[in-house]
Amino acid sequence: MKSKYIKIGLLILLLLSLFSCNNSKKEIRVIVDKYYSSLKKGDLDQMLNLFSFDIKLSYDNLYQQNPELKTFTSDTLKIVGSSFDYEIEKVKIKDNKAVVTIKETGLDKEMLDKKIKELTSKESFIPSNNNDFEKAKKEFVDYQMNILSQAVKEVKEKKSSATTLTLEKEKSGWVITTKNLLRVIPKDEI
Repeated sequence: MKSKYIKIGLLILLLLSLFSCNNSKKEIRVIVDKYYSSLKKGDLDQMLNLFSFDIKLSYDNLYQQNPELKTFTSDTLKIVGSSFDYEIEKVKIKDNKAVVTIKETGLDKEMLDKKIKELTSKESFIPSNNNDFEKAKKEFVDYQMNILSQAVKEVKEKKSSATTLTLEKEKSGWVITTKNLLRVIPKDEI
């Protein structure tokens, strides 16, 4: 009789453990989906809310000190984000840590770099007024965004790579702990 209760107890513990693991995997997938959605939209505020407090704080401080950098980063992500897709391949959880392997497919970076170099060699940047630094700086950013937009439209070659995101479970739930906000860690070319 005792053996039967022990078996039932162990079965319940096993089921609870499996349910908890599957629930965590679902939560992690939702966070990764939100990360890529905000990355593709250039929504840095939404993206930062997915990161651990210390990483979020460091980027918040950086962007408060340099709002132009935040705008530039957001605009760049909007342009480049429209040209890639991702697929979550695997989620590994151990204790309160998780590693998510993601397959990213986007424009071939080498071809994109070549196209940007080609376009900049054809169309050099010349400020409209050499005496107004702020105006020239804005014109240069606009020039860069136009070149990038044109290059993204012209490059057709795509490439896939495997990438990982690391997450940890905090009191509030799962948060991304990969240090680099914009570029997850490339593994090998697929």
